[in-house]
Amino acid sequence: LSIVINDRLTELESAGGWLWAVPPGDLVRNTVFDRDLAVRRMGADYVITGAGTLDGNILTLEVSLFDRSTGSEKLRQFVDSYANLQTWQMDLVDWLARGVDPRLPDNLPSGRGLGCTNVPDAFLSYSRGRGLMALADGQPGRRAALLEEAGSFFAKAIDADSSFACAWTGLGSRYIADGSLEPGDRADRAAPFLERALGFEPSHPRARLGLAEVARARGDSAAAIGHVQVVLETQPANLQAIHSQGRTREYFGDPDGVADAYRRAVEKRPDYPHEYRQAGIFHYFRHEPLRALEYWKQVIDLTPEDYFGYNLVGTAYFKLDRWGESRSWFEKSLDVEPSPT
Repeated sequence: LSIVINDRLTELESAGGWLWAVPPGDLVRNTVFDRDLAVRRMGADYVITGAGTLDGNILTLEVSLFDRSTGSEKLRQFVDSYANLQTWQMDLVDWLARGVDPRLPDNLPSGRGLGCTNVPDAFLSYSRGRGLMALADGQPGRRAALLEEAGSFFAKAIDADSSFACAWTGLGSRYIADGSLEPGDRADRAAPFLERALGFEPSHPRARLGLAEVARARGDSAAAIGHVQVVLETQPANLQAIHSQGRTREYFGDPDGVADAYRRAVEKRPDYPHEYRQAGIFHYFRHEPLRALEYWKQVIDLTPEDYFGYNLVGTAYFKLDRWGESRSWFEKSLDVEPSPT
């Protein structure tokens, strides 16, 4: 359920821009699986953890909201009929959001604009599919099997609710993510599902970004840019959309498109270390170690207790043939946390 809750919090950002949630895929790629790592590696100000059980039709959730600045933790138990999907989801998101900012207005977004469903079986299958998609990002050896299983759950969700836009998008995304297929084949398999999703929810962000991938594979620059622009009009800080726009520019003859996307991403998320890491990696492999160094030093400023930033800075100095400085930063990395890399 964490992925679905992440979606709802992201919707709040779109409505007011006052908070944003770390994308689940970034947590997997950065091997963040507990509160301590979320703070040290991602620079999170608040960390949500929880567990739940489903006993018959009764859902019980035990949820924690940790405040990094004060070291305090708020706990809440939610018990409701699982069938009351909209009620318990919005109660949970409302409690989390007001725990971060008590000054929020009374009328928060309802979540009805994200291709939601009121059918419990559809929601459960969709949630499982999304979870498997996230796991596939961090387990390359099992990626094909996980994507296949995710697709089966999305199909079950559609069987339960044929108008469930998110589930149609999930089926399309499952093929977009399948690296075993050629780009053209991925596009052809994904497109019908993504287009079906837009038929139910024309502004659905994931469907739009998936169709941008399809358009790039088919060489249609205008369509690719158009789909991304629709997302950015309502979600200007959507990192996936920003990077998709950059990839589109690069793919159609603007080699600086990706670099510009990373620049805009860190402007939109100036306190998010993951984007600085990725921007530095891009410039490092572009043989621009000084630019990489600028980004990677920001990582250390944001996450001084995470060894990886020090490793990255050491790597940049090594590339610049500045051996003494490189060694010093690697030693700092070991002081923070002994590691094999």
